[in-house]
Amino acid sequence: MVPRAFLLAGVAALISAASARAEPVTFTRDIAPIIQDHCASCHRPGQPGPFSLLSFADVRRRARLIASVTASRYMPPWKPDPGHGEFVGERRLSVDQIRSIQEWVTEGAPEGVASSLPPPRTWTNGWQLGEPDLVIAMPVPYTLNASGPDVLRNFVIPIPVSTRRYVRGIEFQPGNPRVVHHATMRIDQTRASNRLDEADPSPGYEGIIPPDAQYPDGHFLAWTPGQLSPLADDGSAWRLEPRSDLVVQLHMVPSGRPESVQVRIGVFLTDVPPTRIPSMIRLSREDIDIAAGQREYVLEDRYVLPVDVEVRELQPHAHLLARRLEAKAQLPDGTMRSLIRITDWDFRWQDVYRLKEPLRLPAGTTLSLRITYDNSSDNPRNPFTPPRRVRFGESTTDEMGALWLQVLPRSPRDLATLDQDVSRKSAAEDVVGYRRLLAAAPDSPGLHEALASSYLRLGNGEEALKELDASLRLDPQSAMAQYNLGTALLVQGRQDDAIARFEEAIRLKPSMASAYNSLGVALKSKGRIGEAIVQYRRAIAVEPEYAHAHNNLGSALQALGNVNEAIAEYALAVGANPTDPVPHRNWAKALAIIGDPERAVARFRAALVLVPDSPMLLAEFAWLLAVHPDAQVRAPGESVELAERASMWTGDRDPVVLDVLAAAYAGAGRYTQAIAVANSAIAFASQRNATRLAMEIERRLRLYEANRAYVHSFAEGFGR
Repeated sequence: MVPRAFLLAGVAALISAASARAEPVTFTRDIAPIIQDHCASCHRPGQPGPFSLLSFADVRRRARLIASVTASRYMPPWKPDPGHGEFVGERRLSVDQIRSIQEWVTEGAPEGVASSLPPPRTWTNGWQLGEPDLVIAMPVPYTLNASGPDVLRNFVIPIPVSTRRYVRGIEFQPGNPRVVHHATMRIDQTRASNRLDEADPSPGYEGIIPPDAQYPDGHFLAWTPGQLSPLADDGSAWRLEPRSDLVVQLHMVPSGRPESVQVRIGVFLTDVPPTRIPSMIRLSREDIDIAAGQREYVLEDRYVLPVDVEVRELQPHAHLLARRLEAKAQLPDGTMRSLIRITDWDFRWQDVYRLKEPLRLPAGTTLSLRITYDNSSDNPRNPFTPPRRVRFGESTTDEMGALWLQVLPRSPRDLATLDQDVSRKSAAEDVVGYRRLLAAAPDSPGLHEALASSYLRLGNGEEALKELDASLRLDPQSAMAQYNLGTALLVQGRQDDAIARFEEAIRLKPSMASAYNSLGVALKSKGRIGEAIVQYRRAIAVEPEYAHAHNNLGSALQALGNVNEAIAEYALAVGANPTDPVPHRNWAKALAIIGDPERAVARFRAALVLVPDSPMLLAEFAWLLAVHPDAQVRAPGESVELAERASMWTGDRDPVVLDVLAAAYAGAGRYTQAIAVANSAIAFASQRNATRLAMEIERRLRLYEANRAYVHSFAEGFGR
């Protein structure tokens, strides 16, 4: 039986609720909180909303319009359907909120008493997240024409950092919110986007964003009106490398008069590096071809997860003809989970959707995407009257269809597995897309180069060379085209042909430091070390802070036995780019060779901070700590830990790493394990026909069988 006190309390609550509903709906008590929380972020002075809704007079003047657009859920703009993913910052109004607005308008839009107003929201005209650590901006403004179709244009902004930094977040200021509808951003460390920008006489460029421009460390960078992502917690930042460009793609809508656009981005930094790095999965199809008048064209894509992940964020994308988008995850046991569903897709309102709670998905889960397009006259968003055939492309009136998922694998090893697998999938789809684009613009050198890049990611060097040849035929005086072709030839092992291309690039552009450096690499691979040194020095003469050239010069000098000179170059390389682990590693090995183990240990540790899971770096450091003649240098416990990590990363199948692990076990007095691992190393070396390595491990095995550790200089083994 329910206690009488509870019954009375329940009756009282019902009477109170009924009484509250009986009161008239007023602006101050009922409507103002809704407007403030869901509308005012855009509808206030200086923001993209076409009118302000900060005061009672503002809202009452447009009361019927507000009732209409909220009842239809046109406003506030929030496209995902309820029940298909719960996302942070949902702008969707509840049924009760919509009903309150309707009742308020029906009752004459009464104001109510001032004391019922919620505390006024403080809006600042400056940075909403606080003062940024770094502010970058378009160097010059772009002028948007007064009329015409929507404009999708890319702007490349250099980021002035000289060392690796860690980014907690960004704040985007559109500069002209009247015409900037939304923006997406990527990071390009290759200058590929910069070259496309330089080729266009106006600020920015239209067309493709090259595959070199990527979301950093699996983090979405995007902006829509009213969107302000909070700063990341410690350990969740993304890495920003020196000489990086921010590529900003703006969707702009003409306003009826010429408009100046000059965006600014505030960057918030931290000294705390990321502890776990997410990855990005893209579901997409780039073979879109929709016939004029076709009412239902369906795009579908699937991907099977090779590792366990947590889904954190989603970013769907399509253009004007899309009407419905749905993504699901089917678990290995057949359970189906809805990731997101949008039944009224609108190109004007695209967003990044962060799940309130990460969704854990096991390996073997199938991710699926389905987008339905309508290219008939019944589609009110169809840009063409009468309808035209529409294919895949970057322009607004072309079509696209994709879903990016930010996922967090469980371990660095899983991250590497996923990234490699996803890269193959994306590259294969990009080949299809670039071929479609080239069919419409066969004389575009940039498209040929982008297609070549996708082929290289797939390991198809021959097709890549064909595309680079085509690019060069279209622009034979392009030093960059010569350089790119030389790079692809070098990857293919065609050093002589590569040398000729690098020399031609230098002839066309004598100030091209990267061409001198790559020419040096090609010459060194041919054993022409003295000539390579000349080219490295020329690269440094053009660009004194060229870290790669200093490192390569050090490597060449060390190959000739000039270890002390090499150390000086490694130090210059580290000074020019402290975040590159390669010169740290080379410097450490060189110091170990000349008998300076203390400095070698410090340098190895510096390299491991940058790449904590590099198998060869772990193995080299473990070797030093395991076999060094000085007992003060040897660290048996740490050497075992490092060698075991290296062996794990190589699948316990690499004979060199297993040799190191055996030496580490022996150095720690664990001879039974040392013997077993050494025998395994000999077997794998024999399988690879590495006869000399097998004989060396056999010699060390005899020591382990006699319960003796292997002690020798660092040069024995890795140092040779």
